[in-house]
Amino acid sequence: MSGFLGCAGQTLLTADNGVPVLLVGLGPAHEVDAASLREAAALASQVLKHVESATWDFEALSALALSSGKIAQIIAEGAILGSSEAGDTRWLGPDHQTGPWSLGLAIGHATLRARQLVNSPANVLTPAGFARYCERTGKEHGLTVRVRNQNELVSLGFGGILAIGGGSKEPSLLVEVTHEGIHAKPDLSLVGKGVTFDSGGLSLKSADDMIGMKHDMAGAAAVFEAMTLLPLLAPKLHVKAYIPLVENLPGPGAARPGDVVTMRSGHTVEILNTDFEGRVIVADALAYAAEEGPAAIIDLATLTNAAVRALGERTAGLMSNDKHLEELVRQAAESSNEPVWALPMPGYLSEQLKSDIADYKNFPGTANARALTAAMFLRAFVPDGIPWAHLDIAGPAWAAEPYGLTSKGGTGFGVRLLADLFQSTTPRTPE
Repeated sequence: MSGFLGCAGQTLLTADNGVPVLLVGLGPAHEVDAASLREAAALASQVLKHVESATWDFEALSALALSSGKIAQIIAEGAILGSSEAGDTRWLGPDHQTGPWSLGLAIGHATLRARQLVNSPANVLTPAGFARYCERTGKEHGLTVRVRNQNELVSLGFGGILAIGGGSKEPSLLVEVTHEGIHAKPDLSLVGKGVTFDSGGLSLKSADDMIGMKHDMAGAAAVFEAMTLLPLLAPKLHVKAYIPLVENLPGPGAARPGDVVTMRSGHTVEILNTDFEGRVIVADALAYAAEEGPAAIIDLATLTNAAVRALGERTAGLMSNDKHLEELVRQAAESSNEPVWALPMPGYLSEQLKSDIADYKNFPGTANARALTAAMFLRAFVPDGIPWAHLDIAGPAWAAEPYGLTSKGGTGFGVRLLADLFQSTTPRTPE
């Protein structure tokens, strides 16, 4: 048929009884999985971007080892993400109804919104601007949003967040987002790093390294947009998100190398390098999240360049204190095609966290194992008995060039992973 062999990435526009038909190749049947199906749907959507309506033939995919509902959801996700360059995606249908197709559309749109947040200039998406977006969008999706202002952060003892944001004229904030479920305590709590611009503070980055630092809030974007999906994907889950928002600038109130701050947990931290700021604000939020006794906590953060060096630009580092939670995250990563790789936290590295004058120091003092020691620093602020997982998304949060379902710029990495986690597994309920 005009050379169409069904190879992956191959398309053919033909007709059946005068009706236009688009064929999209998936490759050998035994190689077809959720990832290749998403990418095929994205390709089809790009070809069909000028049509007014289309019908998708799911029957042809009945032999796949996926339920019909999951197939519909995956195709809808891919179609939306493939249409992102086309602008108007209304021909794909509304995303606010029920059913697998609409769920897939909702996940696709949430991913696109996360990309748009990451791509926003830092002078537009300030901490206050991000907080306003959360209030407005959260209300639209039935979420409860509370913004803790700088005065509240002072009274509540968030010394880490306040220290990192002290050099900016933009007040530091903490956004709390709640989706009420059937349990009194959260089934899951999420933390997203929200540094809306990172100059490095007084430990100033080079001019070249500062380019692109508007995307240091990609963890916050992914966490918030995933929260908007809960009313559709998992209405019974009680989930809370904590998003610390700061600018890390070298202004008059900036933290100085050598300063010691008292965190929300009561622990003290010696800030030796103000460009190691992410772990400080995430640690404050983790300690606060733990106070409600959630069944599990997951944080997403563009935390270390070491993770990029170790795993490349398309895979997140996964570190956890709990093998069961680690496996749940790994499975969600596989099904959503947002890859992660588990990394260790060996005990001998804990010496790099010790300070001579405080409980911990934020800078390990060596270039070795920095992704691991960053995670170990965070783990110190999660009480024993609470399962916790950390995703270092410094690599996959941003794409220098488009690939697969990903356009150039912010990727929205983590939205689909969390969406699959919400659907597939209910985190353990506290005893």
